Amino acid sequence: MFPFVVQGQITGPDTITAKELGEITIVADAQRTSATKTVYIPTRNQKSTASDGVSLLARINIPQLSVNPISETVKTADNQGVSLFINFHPATNEDVSGLNPSDVKRVEYLDFPTDPRFQRAQHVVNFITNAYSYGGYTKLSGKERFMIRSGEASVYSKFAYRRMEYDLIVLGDYDYNSHIGSATDEAYRLESGVVRRESGTETGRNHQRGLYSALRASWNKNENFTSRSLVSYRRINNPVNHTSGYVNFSGLFPSETYHTESPSTNNAVGWDSELYAVLGRGWSINGTFQAELTDNNTTS
Repeated sequence: MFPFVVQGQITGPDTITAKELGEITIVADAQRTSATKTVYIPTRNQKSTASDGVSLLARINIPQLSVNPISETVKTADNQGVSLFINFHPATNEDVSGLNPSDVKRVEYLDFPTDPRFQRAQHVVNFITNAYSYGGYTKLSGKERFMIRSGEASVYSKFAYRRMEYDLIVLGDYDYNSHIGSATDEAYRLESGVVRRESGTETGRNHQRGLYSALRASWNKNENFTSRSLVSYRRINNPVNHTSGYVNFSGLFPSETYHTESPSTNNAVGWDSELYAVLGRGWSINGTFQAELTDNNTTS
């Protein structure tokens, strides 16, 4: 929406003085639009039927957004990326999945925001939630895909005490694929003729299990100073990863078979810290600090 500017006139003897009034904000029942952002107020029904942040966006039906609740993706209507924030903090996939829709007071959509807390993101969705002084909530969720033998389960717990907030995230997933592989048919044109190479996978199996856990502590002194630190551990284990197949060169050589085994284990410990402080006179500090230690083990 474009801002509206209204002018009034004060008439005196032989003079006309133009007086410019302030910007007018268009107010609807569940939407407020200004020059910098559009604010959407979710209804009680929208919040009660949503399970997380993405499903809430799908129910609000924001015209600037294209939301796919199946793939859990959020883009602009013209297919550009959107950065998600919760109370002006960058939100991970786990944060959005663990969001309690009933706590959301409003959803803000911004294009090219100037607020440094949005870290120069071009298109932003910012969830504004109720602040807890004491207490919190625990959310359990899970998904199971029976036909392809994969699924995930998660626990997201938030607890607040005065100006401190603590978030505990535990996520586990598995994917058991007993039919992996490919088949190729290639032709090589040489001076002596055409050589065809055929290859294919006869059997293939891949089992993957993942675990992610994180603990975050946030200090929200006021709107001018916030600090957050997160410690995380991630493990991806592939105990079974093998394929068997054949290779044939136009009958020029005997058909050969192959077999590969490549189980692997990946571990990572991470630290992520975020600081925002307003110094006054238009100056502010907004920084993120990250570190990660990884250990990868692959056998082939």
